[in-house]
Amino acid sequence: MLAALAVVLAGCSGDQWGWYVVSPETETGRVNLGFMIAGLQETISVSLTAIAISMLVGLFVALPGLSDNKFGLASTEPTLKLSVQCQALC
Repeated sequence: MLAALAVVLAGCSGDQWGWYVVSPETETGRVNLGFMIAGLQETISVSLTAIAISMLVGLFVALPGLSDNKFGLASTEPTLKLSVQCQALC
């Protein structure tokens, strides 16, 4: 398994792609690592916000479909059709 890992990682040492880009041993690597760490809080905030929004939208779309009310069921039908069409395009 170690030999297979070495073969796979050997491809990461070419002229354009290599671990030296994020290696803390080089100045360029330290700068790149600092840049990535600086954006970590924003990345996590945007991800959590997107998760919260998608959960709320999903809740508002799903709850009427669970009711026995015909108006609730009718309100979810266009959303479901749009979702199926989007999945078919992907």
